Amino acid sequence: MKRRDFTITLIIAFAYWIPSSIVLLDIIRGSLMIFPEWIETILMPGYLLGFALGYVGGVVWAMVGQSVELIIIFFLVRMIYKPIRRKIYKDEQK
Repeated sequence: MKRRDFTITLIIAFAYWIPSSIVLLDIIRGSLMIFPEWIETILMPGYLLGFALGYVGGVVWAMVGQSVELIIIFFLVRMIYKPIRRKIYKDEQK
């Protein structure tokens, strides 16, 4: 993977992961919702593992789960981004 593709994939993964982590910490603290409910539903896959581990072991385990979740999100975004990038590159060559 080229450095540029890696950077774009990482930025997209962080752009999804950071709000997911904020929602997770908001749920753990039990405070008022920061985001509307429909956004929390969209972000749910991004904090599911952190929520599961946080439910069992507290905030520390929730952050461990979120770290693993970032790696999973990165590889999912990479898997989706590579074919799209390849198609765009082929169209530019024509």
